[in-house]
Amino acid sequence: MKVHDEIEEDFSTLRNAHGSKYTVTSCADGRYNCLAWAVGHIGAKWDSTLEGAGYYWPPGIGRNDTPDEWAQIFVLHGYQLTNDQTHERGFEKVAIYASHDGPDGALHVARQLQDGKWTSKLGDESDIEHADLECLEGEIYGTVMRVLKKHRADWDQ
Repeated sequence: MKVHDEIEEDFSTLRNAHGSKYTVTSCADGRYNCLAWAVGHIGAKWDSTLEGAGYYWPPGIGRNDTPDEWAQIFVLHGYQLTNDQTHERGFEKVAIYASHDGPDGALHVARQLQDGKWTSKLGDESDIEHADLECLEGEIYGTVMRVLKKHRADWDQ
């Protein structure tokens, strides 16, 4: 099965009548996950439930994987909560997905790029760029529950 077929099997909303709403930007790599990718520290998987070589969890952050705990990680990295998902020049945003009706808590995080597109690490699989946040919402990742932003002076131009 091709990479695109596997991705679209899990996320059918990544394709529409006009074609693909995403681009694969890396090969599969199980050494890091979406949280590590969004924070920008891909030397280990950021995981609240596992410890040891290859895993990391920030000190002082709860280990229940709630959207609020994941948001605290980004606050530690200079982000602040916002309700605005739209592209704002000079700001990098992250969006935390979670299930409304399950015990799974936070399930995924995407990071906005300078051009307004979003980037995600899909589990142990590929990194992708995607057009919007809605294309990953559904049974696997839930819906966007928290959005945070951080000013990036290097993005002001």
